This record gives sequence, structure tokens and C-alpha cells, in this order.
Amino acid sequence: MKIGIILYPYGEKYSGGLGRAIFELTRALMRADSQNEYIIYVKRGLSALPQFEGKNWKIECLPKGTFWLEGLRNLSRADVYLFNTPVLPLFFKPKKSIVIALDFAYLYPHTYFGQEVPRRASQKKTLFLGIEKALRRIGVGVNFPASGIRECFQKIITQFIHARSLKRAGHIIAISDATRKDAIALFHVPEKKITTVYLGSNSICAISQEEIRVPENFFLFVGAIKERKNVLNIVHAFRLFLDTRSDFSLVLLGKGMGEYYERIQKYIKEEGIEKNIIFLPGHLSDNVLSYLYQNARALLYPSIIEGFGFPILEAMSCGLPVITSRVSSLPELAGDAALYVDHLDPESIMQGMRRIVEDSHLRQDLIERGFAQVENFSWEQTAERYLEILKRL
Repeated sequence: MKIGIILYPYGEKYSGGLGRAIFELTRALMRADSQNEYIIYVKRGLSALPQFEGKNWKIECLPKGTFWLEGLRNLSRADVYLFNTPVLPLFFKPKKSIVIALDFAYLYPHTYFGQEVPRRASQKKTLFLGIEKALRRIGVGVNFPASGIRECFQKIITQFIHARSLKRAGHIIAISDATRKDAIALFHVPEKKITTVYLGSNSICAISQEEIRVPENFFLFVGAIKERKNVLNIVHAFRLFLDTRSDFSLVLLGKGMGEYYERIQKYIKEEGIEKNIIFLPGHLSDNVLSYLYQNARALLYPSIIEGFGFPILEAMSCGLPVITSRVSSLPELAGDAALYVDHLDPESIMQGMRRIVEDSHLRQDLIERGFAQVENFSWEQTAERYLEILKRL
């Protein structure tokens, strides 16, 4: 059997969690399978092509441009194609295909994040409502956010592409039960057509540490500075924590921009806690990340919606206690090895931070449970499940 893997996203300047996961999955598949032939399709223009073990694989390059996936029709054909995002070509339809569903955070209304949707000007509101009604008539249900019209249309296009791709795919693999339920509810995917297969995790602390200048006592957040990551409530909680322990800092590791990031910066300045909040860019080396995980007091990860949430498993593999929330996929990953808080209540998050600092027995128990929990997520297990689905399809 010829298995085609669209290795995208891959080779970004600053590799994110998704790019790494896709590479690790592909590598695990070829480690576990020496019988089938693999065609790895990458987007043209990479600074370096990926390398894998074995001899049963080859790489072919797809063109650049808006409709770059259509280039599959001009390359070597596979018996089954694996798309690492829920996006199929618009015009070329593979005979057999599997798409991976990650998350659909863009479809959650702003009220889900515990914030009121700002009022829109009446003229703009009338326009958007008219568009919303027209789209619902053709089967696209959408609620416009309060942001600009560009973001609204981006959302429409993304939803259209996802809906069409999920419908045309031969099978769908969801990276968590939470994503599986969302796909069924939001896109009416038949239950028998979608299977949950968890991603694996590597111990980032197996590599050497590279020390970075941070305070001795600090809490750590890892992830993009986005509303769904709940960063503002984390900062609110830390402000409350400072009333009890002023010798701590909060390290936020991730890229931030836009209105939400500016709100966070404004709050920090108004509260006068600039010296206790440290922003680090999200493209630091794994060696630096290893150091942060091994020297922080706890990982703060009370997100609002997550397709998976790699930092939870990374922290646990490093012996770092995790504070998280009981929503979306997070309980699936954390199991009984994390301290759960109310993600929309800064007081609750703050109390979790206090418990981690003040209760050494709780901290040690979470560390031990974390080591055991992370063993449930290996790339070998993931590859075996994928191969079962590929063969069945």
C-alpha cells in the first residue's frame, strides 16, 4: 500500500506544537511500518527537507500558492492520503483520504470565554445579521464576532473549507474526545466516521538544559497569548497571589499581539506589577524550555478550549506540577495528575497556586502522578492506532 502524508505545517521558521507533532507522527509511522511505501508531500521552498529512518519513503514537493494542495494531482499517486489538518484540496479528490481534526476554537462565541460581546454599531450589526441569515440558508451557521469584517469572512471561509473537507474525507481522526464531540455537533459528522486517537509526547527534559535569566521563584505559562488560553485570568490570579507572596514572578512564554495582548499589558501596568511579569518569546530553544520546566514552581494552564494541550504532558514529563481546568480536552490529558481550578475565576486559580506552594505533600503527589500519566501518551501507541485505521480504510 502507498500511503501519502501531507506534511503540513512543517519547516516553519519558529516551529509550533502542531508542526512538531506532525513530524513526530510521521516518523513514528515509518518506524512502526516497514511493509508499506510512504510518499511525503511537502510544500516547496523548505530550507531543509525532513529526514526519516528506513528506505520505504520518498519526498515530493508541492507548489506554492493559494491552491497548492491541487498539485497532488500532478505528483505520484498514493492509495490513501493522510491530511494533517481538516483541509482537503478543493478540486482534486483523492479516492481514499483521512483528515485529522485538531480543534474548532474559532467557532466558539465570545461569550464562551466569559466576556460580554461588545455592542456593534447598528449599521454594521444590520449588515452582519443579514449575512448571517443568508449563510444559514445555504447551510453555513455562523455568528459574527465583534471584531472586523475581515476576521468575520476569514471565519466563514475556514468553516466552509472544514465542513467540505470533513464531509468528503473517507475517515476523520480527532486528537481528543473533546474535538470529536465538537466535530459531530458543529459539522454533523456521523459518529462511525470519526475516531479519537491521542497524539504522543516526547520528554523535553531528556535533553540538556540551557539556563536563562529568570527569578528563583516563578510560575510558568507556555502557549500563544490568546483569549482561549485564558492568559488574562492567569495574570489576574497571579496579582491576587502576590498579596500573599510578593517574592514570586510569572513567566509567560509565547507570542502575543493584538487587542487581547494589549489588554493584558494595560492591566499589568495599571496594577504596577511589571517587575513580576516576564514575557518571553515563543521561539526559544528546547534546551531553554527544558530549563524552565525543571525550575518553575508549577505550570499554569487553565485554558478555555484546547484540542490537545502539549504543555501539560511536557510539564509532567519534567516533574512539574500542573494547574489546569476541567474543560475541553484538558481532563483527558491530565487525568488525576493535575490540580483542577475554575478557569473563569481568578480567585480559584490563585488558591491553586497557593496550594502548590504551601503543600509539599500535594506537590510531590502531583509530580509522581504526572510521571505515570504521561506514560499513556506515546508515539508508538499513536502510530499503531493510525496504521489500524489506514489498513481498514
